[in-house]
Amino acid sequence: MMSENKSTLLPIHQTDFSEDASPKVSVVVMAYNQENFIRKCLGSILMQKVNFPVEIIIHDDASKDKTSKIISAYAKKFPKIIKVFLQKENQFSKQIKLRPHLLKKCKGEYIAHCDGDDFWTDPDKLRKQVEFLDKHAEYVMSFHDAVAIDKMGKLIVRNVLSKSSRRDYTKAELRILKWGWMLFGTIVHRNVAIEFPPEYNLVPNGDNFYPMLLATFGAAKFHDDVGPLAYVQHDGGIWSSKSKIQKNEMHMRSYFAIVGYFVRMGDREAAKALISSRLLKYIAAYIN
Repeated sequence: MMSENKSTLLPIHQTDFSEDASPKVSVVVMAYNQENFIRKCLGSILMQKVNFPVEIIIHDDASKDKTSKIISAYAKKFPKIIKVFLQKENQFSKQIKLRPHLLKKCKGEYIAHCDGDDFWTDPDKLRKQVEFLDKHAEYVMSFHDAVAIDKMGKLIVRNVLSKSSRRDYTKAELRILKWGWMLFGTIVHRNVAIEFPPEYNLVPNGDNFYPMLLATFGAAKFHDDVGPLAYVQHDGGIWSSKSKIQKNEMHMRSYFAIVGYFVRMGDREAAKALISSRLLKYIAAYIN
């Protein structure tokens, strides 16, 4: 039994920890109208080779296709591992940020993320990131690179992160968003009490704001030894479906909100750093 031999590495779907075993990792999956991708996503999580308990928290935002039925079938097959939260009304359309609510349901020591239309390619991802964080208390999170592919699996971008962004970041650097674009699906972080400010509800997406809030608790480790997240770009994607102009506007709105947060908190240096390094670029693009 896995509860007796914790050194055995098995895919998550084959583990058999006792009912009262606390999960080491909680994996948050957010889905909406992703019937063509959700099986690949969940399969990549369940194939993770671990020697610790894992729970998978899946949220479906009132999908209109078969996504919720597929998720429910997985939950029925793996009731000790998968917990499902199905919405009857779409919350995203109401501009309700769901990730903060889902974090409160996570019981794991660590939290990982994978959106329903993306998938992990490295079966040792969770183990590698958790083992590092277990040994290095000064780091609150770790992350890795991603590849962008289309809905047919064709490679679009080999490295989503720029070469200069594929490195570790100190607390101070993480705080002022000196890092490159970190995708949620690459991040594993400690289950800490993140305080989500009202400005968080104003950003179109939380990819920038979220790691910045984690900076309160430590630094960020880049893993070049973890295989990439497969970031699937398709017409139904919240980000990939947007035009270049729309993406620029979303970036600008996000950075305005974060600068507003810094100003409200009295952190002038962080506000100035973000304005000069990020916001001015998107304002110039908007004007032109």
